[in-house]
Amino acid sequence: MFATHLKRFLFGIWCALVFAPAHAADVFLLTPGAPDSLEKALRSASLSLSQAENEEAQTQDLLSAARADYARLISALYENGYYSGSINIKIDGREAADVSPVQAPSSIANIVIQVQPGPRFNFSARPSNLVHQRHLSPKPMLPVTPRAAQ
Repeated sequence: MFATHLKRFLFGIWCALVFAPAHAADVFLLTPGAPDSLEKALRSASLSLSQAENEEAQTQDLLSAARADYARLISALYENGYYSGSINIKIDGREAADVSPVQAPSSIANIVIQVQPGPRFNFSARPSNLVHQRHLSPKPMLPVTPRAAQ
């Protein structure tokens, strides 16, 4: 009787270890030189970061989130005025875009997202000293000089 209970107990532990959900991958967002407001926008745009917090996330979920992050992060950069940034997303050292979704890895240990924002572009308002008259005219506006009376 004791042996039967011991076998059941050991079998239960074995099942718990074998069929336990794999822990979600560690996800890191590196934004060297980015202001805090941009880093916050990038963090909120990243699906990989939100999937890492999900205990039930599977490997395929993490891979899909990492591949979707390219578009989401570039959109966040554009919304904040960074038009020449670059994004690298590495899944266990391999670029996420190079990992086939059909042949996904069996597990993912870490995802590293590195965003180089580049310079921020500023669009300035039209200077107030420009003449606003006939600005739609097809002819170039030339300065008018008064003629001497004849």
